[in-house]
Amino acid sequence: MKQLFLFIIKLFKHHSILDLIFDDFLFRDEKIYKKFSDIPFTGRIKSPNGKDKFWLITNYKDGLAHGLSQSFFLDSSVKQTGMYDKGDRTGKWIGYYPDGSIDYTMTSIFKNGVKISD
Repeated sequence: MKQLFLFIIKLFKHHSILDLIFDDFLFRDEKIYKKFSDIPFTGRIKSPNGKDKFWLITNYKDGLAHGLSQSFFLDSSVKQTGMYDKGDRTGKWIGYYPDGSIDYTMTSIFKNGVKISD
């Protein structure tokens, strides 16, 4: 009950859903930092959607998304998967329907957040 109460307070206190997702992290200078740290975060951030379930898992290196990133449906089946390279989407990104069949694929390459090729 106490956790539900704290969640509701946070929901009304924060202006952005990102504040709830990254509760232990800060976005500053275009990078992710662990709260109370001046060193850009390296590791994996798992954003929960319930007990032992996640709706987003992304790897970070030096504060930038780097490596595998996956998002999930509420039932924990994969919704989208792709790779980041120093904060930019790279390679093939695949989106799925809840039944696991492929919805779409993207192969666009980004540099500094700008699409440079399809």
